[in-house]
Amino acid sequence: MNETDIPLYKHTFVTEFFEIDTVPFNRKNDLIKNIKKLNFKTIDCVESTYDKTNNVLENKGFEKFKNFITNYIQAINLNFLNKKKFAIGNSWFQLYKKEQHHTFHTHGYTENQFSLIYYIKVTENSSKTVFQFPGYPYIENQQRYKIKPKENKLIIFPAYIPHYVEPNKDKSRLIFSCNFKTF
Repeated sequence: MNETDIPLYKHTFVTEFFEIDTVPFNRKNDLIKNIKKLNFKTIDCVESTYDKTNNVLENKGFEKFKNFITNYIQAINLNFLNKKKFAIGNSWFQLYKKEQHHTFHTHGYTENQFSLIYYIKVTENSSKTVFQFPGYPYIENQQRYKIKPKENKLIIFPAYIPHYVEPNKDKSRLIFSCNFKTF
């Protein structure tokens, strides 16, 4: 995969982040079946498989999805971040039921840490992901960038950007997320 294979929209929001309309993952039904086998727990008003020590991509049944995701990370890493290597830390799935949300948070604090959101199953009424000016709430600034979920959309952003998910307005919003470091 090279940069001409990716329909990419590059944004500058004090710092750069990437919004990619990926090709559809061709084993989506199998992916959803395997996700349903995972243990979800309620964390910060959302159903999640999150665990600081867990990389859900290493679980049996997620090999093809892992290859799909890592191909995009590798393309961004080489072609836009100018780095040769990366390492995925933790990864998880989150399911947002009606009115569930995720409060302001970050995933890291150094320049070489990035996070990713991949929208697996969403509708027109699924909640937006809202990115706030880096430094918020300590640096007062009203600048925000809202991402409307779309199936097969991938967002890659510096882990230090504060963000949250608005209350969900549909029955389920399913996403994959992970953190990775670049070298």
